[in-house]
Amino acid sequence: MVLLTNAVNKKAQKERTYRISGILCSIFILLKLTSIGLAEKREAVEFENDLIPIFTKMGCNAGKCHGSAIGRGDFKLSLYGGDPESDFEEIVRRMNGRRVNLSKPDESLIVLKPTANLKHGGRMVFDDDSESERLLIDWIKQGAKNLKHRHLKHVEVTPRKFVATKTGATAQLKVTAHYDNGKTRDVTAWTTFVAEDSSAVDIDADAASAEVRRGGRHIVVARYLSEVIPIVLVSPLNNQAVDLSSEPRNNFVDEYVLRLLAELRLPTSPLADDGTFLRRVTLDLTGRLPEYNHESRVPGFDREAIVDKLLSSEEFVDFYTLKLAKLLRIQSKNDKNRVTMTTKAARGFHNWIAEQLRNGVGYDQIANEIITATGDTTKVGPATFYIAVEDPQLQTEFATEVFMGSRMKCANCHNHPLDKWTQDDFHGLTAIFAKLTRQQVVKINPLGSAIHPNTGEAAQMKIPGEEF
Repeated sequence: MVLLTNAVNKKAQKERTYRISGILCSIFILLKLTSIGLAEKREAVEFENDLIPIFTKMGCNAGKCHGSAIGRGDFKLSLYGGDPESDFEEIVRRMNGRRVNLSKPDESLIVLKPTANLKHGGRMVFDDDSESERLLIDWIKQGAKNLKHRHLKHVEVTPRKFVATKTGATAQLKVTAHYDNGKTRDVTAWTTFVAEDSSAVDIDADAASAEVRRGGRHIVVARYLSEVIPIVLVSPLNNQAVDLSSEPRNNFVDEYVLRLLAELRLPTSPLADDGTFLRRVTLDLTGRLPEYNHESRVPGFDREAIVDKLLSSEEFVDFYTLKLAKLLRIQSKNDKNRVTMTTKAARGFHNWIAEQLRNGVGYDQIANEIITATGDTTKVGPATFYIAVEDPQLQTEFATEVFMGSRMKCANCHNHPLDKWTQDDFHGLTAIFAKLTRQQVVKINPLGSAIHPNTGEAAQMKIPGEEF
């Protein structure tokens, strides 16, 4: 009986051991599969973050290639990857999906053409077995999905400013992407660098370096996805350093100018004599030459007093009213097909500007009055600003030129290729201007809207550069 009991206990213990071993094995396999799944998720190729930079780096989505308004060879990409969603649709779903071969990824058109394994209207973009080809093939093997596990917050470029010790010095460039998950990645290899003056700066795309070939101040533009960052390269124009420590600094403009002169190793120009100063300042502020035997011939010539006198003169008011009238397009027109600026409205706006200048009103307040103006344009001068152009889109182009010093016209059709402005910026501001009537009486129109060309729906109102 004892022997039988011991045998039963040993059998039960053995079965428990097997069960525990089986459970542990199952847990191990589950953990292994989970870790593999997480690894695959971490290594998944993201269409926007991984592939769009390839197309930009290789020039595929540039204006002279598939990024043009009509594309090339029946294949159209958004300019510099400004619209990743439409690019995904174009590559994966258009042409009945022929550009992507899920069963044979390395035979996909999107791989064969840029590697010149199939006839391609352009040149060979990248080699077989290159990292670009590997990423494309891996993406297709993973199902050619539009995955995005992280969002780009900003891009950091180093150096933002490079001061060379001599002509021929080379700046080593580095670009780091910062994501919303707190992680960073070196994206130098996928960033394009373009010199504003290729004869002054030589870019080595493979080495990500910029060689300064000529003295002066030069700009290189770095582009990664939607980020456009200017890099300043300064090379001295003289061999000997200059000491500008004793030069007078009256304001921040002097500080900036003297700092740049020191970097370029240029001495300051001598102070203009009284006669030269008077001639220059009178031309600048009144558009006229000073009268003969003016204050410049009087002992104790006071430059500040001369400036104050000119600024308070009617000649200054006339000259700068003319300048602002040209900038604000104050001109009467006769067009029976639309509401235009009448002679009375133009004269009223012109006189209003003159009165602001005569009273010493600041440009910030003048701008505020114009932008927020409503009312009868024949009685309220600033309201005339809103009938100087025909529609809200033209108003966006006009207003950003006048008040932002920026040409946003390009962002009407696509993200600006040389600046940070996006289509959302452009049409968001257009949506704001659409809330006004364009009649003799300018007033708020709550039902006004503007259509965003990408969505075909009403654009959301947005101040350029700000969040929705």
